[in-house]
Amino acid sequence: NPAASPQAQFTGDMGVTNFSASDTIAYHELTKWENFSVRGIDFAFHSNRLAIEEIKFVGAHNSLVISSNGQLSIAALIKSPATANAPTATPVTNAPAPEPFPIRVGAVVLERSSFRAADDSLLRRFEMHVEEINGNIRDIVLPGLNKASVDIHGKVSSLAPFEITGSVTPDPKNLFVDLKIAFTNTDLSSLSPYTEKFVGRPLTKGKLTSEQRIHIENRALAAANIIDLAQLTLGARVESPDATKLPVKLAIGLLKDMDGHILLDVPMSGSLDDPKLSVWGLVGQTLQNLILKVATSPFSLLGALAGGGEELQFVDFAPGRAALNDGQTNKLFQLATALTKRPALSLEIGATFDPALDVDSLGRQKVAERMKTLRIEEIVARGKPAPAMSEVQLEDNEYDRLLRKAYRAAFNTTPEQALYEKLTATLATNTVGQAAAPAAEGGVRTGTQKGASVLLGFNKSLAQMAAATKGSITGTNAAATAPRTEKQLVRDELEQRLATLAPVTSEELRTLMQQRIETVQKFLIETAGIAADRVLPTTPNPEDPNRKGPARVVFSLD
Repeated sequence: NPAASPQAQFTGDMGVTNFSASDTIAYHELTKWENFSVRGIDFAFHSNRLAIEEIKFVGAHNSLVISSNGQLSIAALIKSPATANAPTATPVTNAPAPEPFPIRVGAVVLERSSFRAADDSLLRRFEMHVEEINGNIRDIVLPGLNKASVDIHGKVSSLAPFEITGSVTPDPKNLFVDLKIAFTNTDLSSLSPYTEKFVGRPLTKGKLTSEQRIHIENRALAAANIIDLAQLTLGARVESPDATKLPVKLAIGLLKDMDGHILLDVPMSGSLDDPKLSVWGLVGQTLQNLILKVATSPFSLLGALAGGGEELQFVDFAPGRAALNDGQTNKLFQLATALTKRPALSLEIGATFDPALDVDSLGRQKVAERMKTLRIEEIVARGKPAPAMSEVQLEDNEYDRLLRKAYRAAFNTTPEQALYEKLTATLATNTVGQAAAPAAEGGVRTGTQKGASVLLGFNKSLAQMAAATKGSITGTNAAATAPRTEKQLVRDELEQRLATLAPVTSEELRTLMQQRIETVQKFLIETAGIAADRVLPTTPNPEDPNRKGPARVVFSLD
C-alpha cells in the first residue's frame, strides 16, 4: 500500500565532536562540547514517528553571558528578519489539525558537563560556575501520560553539590511535574556584585542550603521551599543609585538565629493558567514582605523572641529623673534576651525629653538645691561650719519655710495671695466668656450682675477655685485627674514661680538625656550581659525638634 509507506525514513546514529560557538561581538564562548551523539535513531515521516535510544552530551560547556551593554551574548547570533516589502501573509482558515507525531527518547544523558553564568554589565563583574554535571532523563514520550525519570547532579563552584531528581511528563496537554531540587552549602559571596548594585552593600559571606519540591498536576502547582541561609553577612555601605531603600541588613540581623542561620519555609500554590504565577517570583515576594515587615515594626519581631512586643523600643523615666524603676528593668531584661537570640544586631540608644514635665521637674530640683544652699547660709550665719550639700536633709516643714522665705524675698507677696489673684482673674475670664455665649446666640439672661466679687464668690477656698478652673493656671503638673489640695497648690506655686528665676537650660536637658542613655547602656552591659560593642549610645540634642516627646530612652536596631 503506497499510502502507508513513509515518504522519508532514517535509521542509524549521528554525532558531532569538538564543536564550539561564540558570539560575534565580544567573542564570548557560548557553547562547546567534546562529543554529542544520538544513537538508535528510527525516524519516519508521513507515518510520523521518531524513536531515539539515547542522546548524549560529553564534556558539554555552556555559557550565559550578559555583555557590558546589558544584552545577552546569544542575542548577537539572532538576526532580525528584514521587514521591507515583506509579503502580507494570507490567513489560513479551517486548517486541518496537524497529525500527531509520536516521539520516544530512551535517555538524555549528561556526562562531565558544566555551565557558566557571567555579567559584564555590573560595576564589578559577576561570574559563577556549575561543574561536574552528570545524570540523565529517561523514558521521554510525547504525547502521552508517561512519566520520565530525572536524575541530575553536579556541583556549584566545584564544591557545593546540587541535585535534581523526580519525574516529569513533558506533554503540555498532560503536564506533570514531581521534582526535588536541592542545593547544599552553596557559596553566595559570588553574588556580591549584585548586592552592591541592588542592596548598596557587598555580600561578604554566606551559604545557601535549600530543598525545593515542585508538584504540578492538572495545571495546579503546589511547591514547598525550605531555605537555610547560613552566616549571611553584608559589608559596609557603597553608593549605588539602584540600591533599595529597604533595611536589608537589619532584616538579616533580625532573621539570623544564634547559630547564624536564617531558616525559611515558603510554601506556595497556584494555577498555571494564572499569567502572574512564578515560583521564584513568589519566593522573592515572600522575602520582600519580610523585609517590609522589618521596616515597619522591627521591635515587634524582636519582641516576639522574648515575649515582649513593640514596647521594647523604649524605656520610660519619671520626669526629670534618670533612674530605672522595676517595670523598666524587666523590659530591659526582655530586650537583652531577644538580643542574645539575634547576635548580629546592634542596638543604638537615643533619648527624648518631655518639654513640659521634664522641664518642670528639673526646675523644681534646682529650687530644692537652692533651698539647701539657703539652709547652709543660715547655718554659717550662726557661726557654725558649712556642711556638705549632700549632707543637708530638709524636713518638709523646714523646706516649706525656706521656700516661703525665698518667695517673699523674690516677689514681696505670699503664695496664697498670688494664687488667689491668678484664680480670680482666670475665673473672671471664664465667666465673661460663658456669659457672652448666650448673648451671641440671641439668648436672654435674667438677673443682674453685681461685679466679679459676687460672680466668683470670695468665700470659696483656693482648692475649690482651682477645681473650677480645671487646672488651667496651676502649672504643668496640676492638670492631673485627682483634685489638688490647698497645700499642694501652694507648694506648686512656690516651686514653679521660684523656678522661673533660674530657667532650665538646653544644656541641663542635654545632661538629663545623656544620663538616661548612660543608665540604660550600663544596665544592658553590666547587668543584662550584652557585649559593649553591640550597645551604641548616640549624642543627645535637645534642640532637635524630633527629640521632644515622652521622657524616655528610645532604641533603634542596626
